[in-house]
Amino acid sequence: MSDPFGGGDTDPFGGGKSVPTRRPAARRPVANAAATPKAQVNAQAQAPVSDVEARLQALLSDETTQTFINTPLNEALETVSRTHDIPIVLDRRALEEVGLTPDVPVTLSLKNVSLRSFMRLMLRGLQLTYMIKDEVLQITTVEVAQRNLIVKMHIFPKSLISKTDQIVRALQSTVQPATWDISGGPSSVVPIENVMAISATADVHDDVAEFLIKLEAAYEKSKSQNK
Repeated sequence: MSDPFGGGDTDPFGGGKSVPTRRPAARRPVANAAATPKAQVNAQAQAPVSDVEARLQALLSDETTQTFINTPLNEALETVSRTHDIPIVLDRRALEEVGLTPDVPVTLSLKNVSLRSFMRLMLRGLQLTYMIKDEVLQITTVEVAQRNLIVKMHIFPKSLISKTDQIVRALQSTVQPATWDISGGPSSVVPIENVMAISATADVHDDVAEFLIKLEAAYEKSKSQNK
């Protein structure tokens, strides 16, 4: 968007500043979501993952090294977007509802961690989170994310298929325990033969996937040691 006063391009990250026209533009800049309706919980059934969504998931697994010291959130997101060529949308309406502005400062310095972990740690202190929706990474509040739950099928490890009930109990006790419906949270899990149907936010699904990988690895290691 052009600055009508001739000062360059208007900042697309919601900071209200002008960006010099000679500054290289991010290939996939962070934009601002127009609105966040106060809708009821909308559990979205897992559709076939598009190529773009698969790419976003892969990018979140990429290694990153970032340092932000009292950096405005919108500037930090712009840096991440440009560095990893990942489209990010900042939900300004959701931030306003909890009294935050796009330029709220963030401080975090980490080396050689996954982009997924970095984003979660950077956003957690502000009670924010991310979700993949409409083929972009949307930055929003935890409350909004919990109104847009995603249903995914997680496969039980083959070696533990006879222990599904135990796995579900362990999952609800160790992976973000407060999020599950048995503790009054919005997330739910239903075992169906060799899979678990889970309705949860994106970060919970990430934790579930990691939990299952570690559980299977630990079980296989235990079996080999007992031989």
